[in-house]
Amino acid sequence: MARSRSVVIGASDEEALAFFRGSLGLVPVEAGNGWRVFAPPPSEQDDVRDGRARLYLTCDDIGAAFDQLHAGPIGASPGVDDAGEGRLVYAALPGGGRIGLFEPGSRAGRRSGGQVPRRSHAATPSAHKSDGVEDGGAPPSSTVVRDSTERRHAQRVAEHADLLWQCARDAMLVVRRTDGRILEANEAAESTYGYSRRQLLDRTFFDLQGEGTEAQVEEQMSEAVRGGALFQTVHRRFDGSTFPVEVSSRGTVSSDGEALVISVIRDITHRRRVDEVLKEVMAEREAQAMTDPLCGVANLRAFGDMAQLELERSRRYGHPLSLAFLDIDDFKRVNDELGHPEGDRVLRCFADVLTNSVRSVDEVARLGGDEFVVMMPETGPDEALALAQRLSRAVASIRTGGLRVACSIGVATFVTAPDSVDGMVEQADRLLRAAKSAGKNAVRSSVVD
Repeated sequence: MARSRSVVIGASDEEALAFFRGSLGLVPVEAGNGWRVFAPPPSEQDDVRDGRARLYLTCDDIGAAFDQLHAGPIGASPGVDDAGEGRLVYAALPGGGRIGLFEPGSRAGRRSGGQVPRRSHAATPSAHKSDGVEDGGAPPSSTVVRDSTERRHAQRVAEHADLLWQCARDAMLVVRRTDGRILEANEAAESTYGYSRRQLLDRTFFDLQGEGTEAQVEEQMSEAVRGGALFQTVHRRFDGSTFPVEVSSRGTVSSDGEALVISVIRDITHRRRVDEVLKEVMAEREAQAMTDPLCGVANLRAFGDMAQLELERSRRYGHPLSLAFLDIDDFKRVNDELGHPEGDRVLRCFADVLTNSVRSVDEVARLGGDEFVVMMPETGPDEALALAQRLSRAVASIRTGGLRVACSIGVATFVTAPDSVDGMVEQADRLLRAAKSAGKNAVRSSVVD
């Protein structure tokens, strides 16, 4: 079998396949727009002792083939020879030899408007024979195989890039840095903004802004050029509606030296809605975590946080601070004689009475069981005692079976802020026990220095 050939006869795909497979034992390894590359099977690639590549091409559109040879990574210098019988495109390779593509006159006549550089010759160049082999000075096998692999890789990269561009779910825009003009837009941009591609290309990036000044957009593009930018803003659709977006931008330079900004725009409307729902859920859970589930007032945890803040404020500004500790008298009897459901109702009524009787600046909390506290910020001893007595009278309005509801209250007023919340509660609890010892349904108060 012939070791190498570089001149290719023009033929149909069926004729070329029959010739290259049947006569030469070759297989198609690459295809382009109107042309194919044939080479030996992989098992025979290393068996080329004369150093010539077995590379054969056939084409239906010589102009397209020429353009691909010229633009590809093969490093060839294409040219064209004209003759009456047709046209021969050749690619002179850096390593020596050339690749030829012959287009018969009947096909060349059908092609119109070709933009192929031409060079006239008196006759069609013919290959010289050496040992019965047509020889056009083919390049070494390793060069052709490497170039073919590089072309296939470059073609795959281009195809993948096009897939990413057209199939991306996020809008993608190419923007000219100097004036913000939109130079290219993918299909997702059309659906995102409601414009056609042509309409987008008639607009600037500034036209899409739903909020922010032009100076702010300029700064964002400058940041993209400096090293990339990621920010959230609001954009406007064709119908005038606005929507939140996340924009990821990066600057680049085109082949002709023009500064560009490539932006990926993601509609984050759904994310914003999810975030709002999550915030509501978290706020509700936080409120539940800080609220007594039975009585609906602050729980022990919430009281600790709130009391710490009031303690620090009292220490900073030198204002007095009062704390009332309340306990329902004989509450165990209510549970024992009337049952726990009635006991729970009494606790709820007790919390409601306290909440409705205190000032707006005061805070009611349940520490556990039938023990409650009332924090009174910036409150001196006289005002704190008066409030405690009012609470005691209000509690007497609670009715439950034949039992009388009453409470004992200890009120501690701190002219100087104590060292800790626990110390503050301990002082109020001491006064509560004194009220219990005095016969219950009583109030005991003291100023703690």
